[in-house]
Formats: sequence, C-alpha cells, structure tokens
Amino acid sequence: MDQVTVEVRQLLDRVRENKEAHDLIYQAAVAGYWETAQEELEKKLEQVARREVPSNVLNIQYPVSHAEDYETAIVMLEMSVQDQVTLDQRSFAQLVLNKWNWTQAFLQVNTLYAMKGAQGPAGDRGLQGASPAVQKQIDAALGKFR
Repeated sequence: MDQVTVEVRQLLDRVRENKEAHDLIYQAAVAGYWETAQEELEKKLEQVARREVPSNVLNIQYPVSHAEDYETAIVMLEMSVQDQVTLDQRSFAQLVLNKWNWTQAFLQVNTLYAMKGAQGPAGDRGLQGASPAVQKQIDAALGKFR
C-alpha cells in the first residue's frame, strides 16, 4: 500500500499524542543531562584537588528536541479545510507510527538521560518530582517510538 486516506481529526489527535511522548522524553533527558554534567564536573574538580590534570572537555551531548516537526504538522492539520487527508508511506510512518528519519539518533542521545532524569531530583531543570509514576510515563513515551 503506497497511500492511505485518514480523518484529519484522528490524525491530529495522534500527532499531538506523539508530540506529548516526544516532549516528555526530551524534558526528562534535559533533567538527566544536567545531573550528568554536574557529576562530570565534580569528578574534574576532584582531579584538580588531587593535582591531576583533568581533560578540558565534557564528553556529553545535550539532548535533542524535534518538537518543531510535530508543531508544523499540527498547525498544518489544524489549518486544513479538508476532513480527510491522504498520506504516503513516509508521512504515515512519521505522523502515525512516530518513525522519523531522526528517531534513532533522538533515542540514542535522549534515552539514557531521560531514565536518569526520571530517577533523580530534577529541581527547576526539567522534570518536577521524579517518581516511579514518572518513570512509567517515560517508559510509555519511549514505547511510542518503538
């Protein structure tokens, strides 16, 4: 099957749901990133205190957000004057199945940070009140990308 015609409202709901999953993972990843950065810097300070020369680089990557891709699709669907829209395989994979050309890189960078961010206190850096319930939400959000 090369194309499928779907209801705009149903597609809009799915894209919003996928964006919520993306945003939750990203927010948790940012919280985990800051925890990781602080840990790495503390290790470097310990090296300095021992008069060891630390490396000058934090070898961690800031989390990646692709919220704009979802926002563009949402606005396009909200502005549509049609009740139905025809999607090709690629658009269906992206908008419905949440399989974008950036999905693998997004998950590689953000998953470890997200799990860390869900486990520890995030304060004002991202997630508030990390708990087992938040961890379950993140697991469910990650499931939207598999």
